[in-house]
Amino acid sequence: MSSSSFPVKVASAVIITVAGAAAILPFAVGQPDTKATFRNTFTVDELLNTPPSDPCQFFGGENAMVEWFIEMDLENKLIPMRVPKIYLEDKPDHEEGVHRSAQLFRIILDNFLPVTRSQTSAIHRAQPDNAHARQYGRLVVGDYIELRETVSLMISMMGGRFDERRPMEEFPVTPGPYGLTKVLPPAGNLERNVYFRTGSDGNPVTAIECHIKNEVSRYPTCNMRFRASEVDVNVGFHAPYLPRWAAIKQDVERFLSCATEFE
Repeated sequence: MSSSSFPVKVASAVIITVAGAAAILPFAVGQPDTKATFRNTFTVDELLNTPPSDPCQFFGGENAMVEWFIEMDLENKLIPMRVPKIYLEDKPDHEEGVHRSAQLFRIILDNFLPVTRSQTSAIHRAQPDNAHARQYGRLVVGDYIELRETVSLMISMMGGRFDERRPMEEFPVTPGPYGLTKVLPPAGNLERNVYFRTGSDGNPVTAIECHIKNEVSRYPTCNMRFRASEVDVNVGFHAPYLPRWAAIKQDVERFLSCATEFE
């Protein structure tokens, strides 16, 4: 994830996701199970080679679920969420009914399978020659500042340090790759590129910053910010996945719609 800092409260308990080990899952790799389960026993081969799957594959059925709330303090409201326990690695995250200011999910970008810390390490060991294009990403939901302000902050950090913060409209732009608009960098040192996508009203609906490969950032990553299901979203992925930003966003929107639209 990028080292940029944006205003977001972090819950007092460490909020990390995904699951530990031991049991077979019903939907993801075609292995039915009749018992409610939440443990993540995917092998590295399964994580990396399972075909694209529905991001909501673990919702419903006999899968164990956890219900809690995201605190949107900037908007003075609570957003109820109900997610499969397999995406929640730490035991404190299994507590029902708590209020959280943020939640992290580790996922495989290509199939939305959950990834644990140990699996992340195993993926590193299994792909020593593919470090620049890891298939996993980090999804954080919480309460952030508005996207227009986020773009302004991203631009102010393009040179690697905080420059004068100005409205995004004051910076020149050019048509960018993959349907995005690219901010033209200011003169001087450049450590990251900034892209955005606007809606019909001219306001940004997606903001992306990507580090540039250099001696410090050998395996550059991107951060993508957007709004979905009444929460603010930050998705981190390796730069080679930038061409797939729209598909990644669509999968996250699908996942969050299942997490927030329940009775």
